[in-house]
Parts: sequence; C-alpha cells; structure tokens
Amino acid sequence: MMFEQDCGTDCGTPELRSHVHDDASERTEAHIRLSGRDLRRLVANGKRFKSPRSLAVPVGRYPPKTNRRLPNLLHYLLLKTVCGMTGAQGSCGRQYMAENSKDNPSRDYDVRACTPSGLSEAELAKCVAIVKNGDAVDPASAERELPLATALAIVRRGATIVGVGAIKRVRHKYAADIAGKSGIAFDRGTLELGYVVLDAKHRRQGLSHQIVAKLLSKHGGPLFATTDNDYMKRTLGGAGFVHTGREWTGEKGQLSLWIMG
Repeated sequence: MMFEQDCGTDCGTPELRSHVHDDASERTEAHIRLSGRDLRRLVANGKRFKSPRSLAVPVGRYPPKTNRRLPNLLHYLLLKTVCGMTGAQGSCGRQYMAENSKDNPSRDYDVRACTPSGLSEAELAKCVAIVKNGDAVDPASAERELPLATALAIVRRGATIVGVGAIKRVRHKYAADIAGKSGIAFDRGTLELGYVVLDAKHRRQGLSHQIVAKLLSKHGGPLFATTDNDYMKRTLGGAGFVHTGREWTGEKGQLSLWIMG
C-alpha cells in the first residue's frame, strides 16, 4: 500500500481505476493509491473504492495525524481490505482500531498527576492498597514511601481509583545499592520512577503507558527504575528509558536497571 500527498485525478490508469473521487475537487487531499498486481486483483473482483476524503497523511505515515476522525467502520473495512492484500494488516489495521475504536477501554479512564498532599487520607490509603495488592514491592515500603513521593499519577474509572504510579523521593542509600548491584554508577540523587500498579481487572489496557507519560510530564530531570516485569520493561523502553548494566536476583525474579536522562 502506498500513501501519496497529492496524485490528482490520475488514480491508477484509465483502464484500472482503484477508486472514484466522491464529490471531490479535481485536485484532492491525500488518499490511497494502488498499482500493479493489487489493481488487477481489484478489477478482477469487480471492486471499486471511494477515496476517504478526511484521510490526509504524508508518505509512509499511518495512522493520520489529524483532528478529523475517520468513520470507524467504513474506513477500517477499506483499510483492512487494502492492508490485507499488501501484507500490512497487522501493522495498520490493529493500530487503527486500537486508537480509534469507540470500544477502546482506555477511553473510559482518567489519568492525572498530583502530589500526595492533593489526595484525601482515604484516597491515599486506596493507592497504598493497590500497590500492596500488586505484589510487586514490599508492602511496608509502599506504605512508608508512597505518601512521601515527589509526584503521583492516579488512574480513575469514574470516582474509583484503580491505578497509581509515582516518582519517589530522593533515597541516596537505596540508589547506591542499586548502582552496586547493576554495576552502573549514577548520581545518588537521581529520583526513582516506580509503584506503577493497576487493579487486576484493569490491567493490559495500555494504562501503564499513560501513567508513566503523565509522571514524565511533571519531571524534567534524570530518572531510574527497576523491574523484573516484561510488560513494565516494554513500558519503560517505550517512554525512553534505557536498559543498562547487569541484572541481579530480586525476591520475585531477575531485576534490571532502566535509566532516563
């Protein structure tokens, strides 16, 4: 599949038109253009496609970065058909539906940054309980450190807190211990990003990415994080953290050090 910024009305050839211009002007915005084998397959099956007039993308970029949302069903079916013929369905069809579907569950959540002092005692206790139930850190440590965090990111569904993440306070001794275990020397005053946890039934919906992004928006300096969780490793890597140093054995698995900045 190929996206072009402007191909006028010469879409395909006079004999093999890939689609018609749906009341569009002679010079149109970007739209899908097919050629060669794909055109012949379309014609052989008697198919014609209308150009999606709201689709405007540079060459090689998908999905379109535009404020105009494509009609979900019609254009997804078009893109699914075209991508399927060119072997690109996995990369564009799933991404399009994930970001544009009205059924995307992450659209039901609100993720906001705050400080511990901005939460009520009951809300802070709920955050501590979520971290404890996540079974990823020492419960006593979570109860002690979360109220002292530099920044928090809170995930709510309706009025209920269902997830949390934190940028922890400076802990020089702890940072020195991590530096020794990983074999990487870094500033002992570097803050740690951690306690990224969601209630069990709200996981696997991309919310950890939103938590980390919200925390990073409130902190401009270097950070480090440690994890033994494969999902969290992907989240950290996607946010710009770099895996560095050697791994070491933690209470639940092999821990690794991730640094940003």
